[in-house]
Amino acid sequence: MGTSRPTLTALLTAPLLAAGIGAVAVPQAQAAARDGGCDAGEFCYYYNSGQGGSISDFTTSISDYGATQPSCYDFKGAGAGQGLCVKNNAASVWNRTGKAVTVFFNSGYGGASQTIAAGAKADLNATLKNQNASHRIGAATGSVAGIDVSHYQGTVDWGAQYSAGVRWAYVKATEGSSYIDPKFATNYAGARNKGIIRGAYHFANPGGASGKAQADYFIAHGGGWKADGYTLPGALDLEAGCYGKTDAAMVAWIKDFVAQYKTRTGRAPVIYTTTSWWKDCTGNSTAFGGTPLWIARYNGATTPDELPASWSRWTMWQYTSSPLDKDKFNGTLAALKNFANNT
Repeated sequence: MGTSRPTLTALLTAPLLAAGIGAVAVPQAQAAARDGGCDAGEFCYYYNSGQGGSISDFTTSISDYGATQPSCYDFKGAGAGQGLCVKNNAASVWNRTGKAVTVFFNSGYGGASQTIAAGAKADLNATLKNQNASHRIGAATGSVAGIDVSHYQGTVDWGAQYSAGVRWAYVKATEGSSYIDPKFATNYAGARNKGIIRGAYHFANPGGASGKAQADYFIAHGGGWKADGYTLPGALDLEAGCYGKTDAAMVAWIKDFVAQYKTRTGRAPVIYTTTSWWKDCTGNSTAFGGTPLWIARYNGATTPDELPASWSRWTMWQYTSSPLDKDKFNGTLAALKNFANNT
C-alpha cells in the first residue's frame, strides 16, 4: 500500500515476486464466477473511473487480493488493465450484491475505507483510488477483545486477561519528549509472554516538541513496529485539550508525527482520539484517512456512533474505562493478525 500505480510497461517488464503473507490463490468457487462481466449478485471493480476499462467481478469478501501472479485476483474483462492485479489498481466499482460493500485501503479489512450501497455505482474516493487491498460484503463478522494499560493500572495479570478473551493490547510507552512509562517494559513483555498481540502508544504533547521529535522519541523507547506477527503499529494518543494550537497548527503537528513514524517504521501509526477532540482541535480535519482510527466513545451502544471526519470506519474502539480500559478490534482474529503484520 501507499504507492502510486506503476506504468503498464513497468508491470509487464518487472520480475515476478513471490507471494507475500496473506496473498491468496483464487478459490475454485470464486474463480468460476469471475468471468469479467458484472452480473447480478457480484461486486465489480473497474480499472478506470466511471465504470470504464477492464472488470474484475467477485461474489465473496476478499481479505487480500495478492500483488503478483499467479496468486493475485486480476482484471478479466476486455479493456484497459486486463490481466493486471486488482490490488492498488481499481478506480471505480459497481455493487450488485444486494448488500453494502466496504472497500479498504489495507489488507485484512483495515485502514481507510469507503462503503458502497447495494446497487450503487461509484468512483473510489481520492484515498482509495488505485490504493485498494481488500473488500468485505456486508457487516463485520465479529470483533476481538483488547485492553490498553499504563502504570495507572498497576500490576496487570496478563494470564487472566488472556483467559478472559483478551487477544490484543496497547501499552503506554512514552509521553511528550522526555517521559517513559515506568511499567512499559513489564507490561509489553507480559502481554507478549501470554500470547497477546501488543503494541505501544505515545501520549502526545503537541504543546511541546515537534511531531517529528516526539515520533523519534517514541520509536527510540519501544514504540517501533516490525512484521513479527505479534506487534501492532504504534498508536498516537490525542486528547487532553488543544494545547493552545490553531486547527491548522494541530493538523500540521499530527502530520509531522505521522510522516516521521511512517518513514521510520514503514507503517502509519494508529490515531487514538474522540470525535469531540477531533472537531475542537483539528476543525474536524479530513486529512488522515490513510491512518487507522482508534476511537474512544463510552456510549453503551454497539457502535461508537459519529466518527471524526477523516474516517468512515473504526479499526479499534475503546468503549469503557471500568474497571480498566476495554477495547474492540473491528474484525476477526485473522483480520487482527493481518493488521499486525500489515498483510
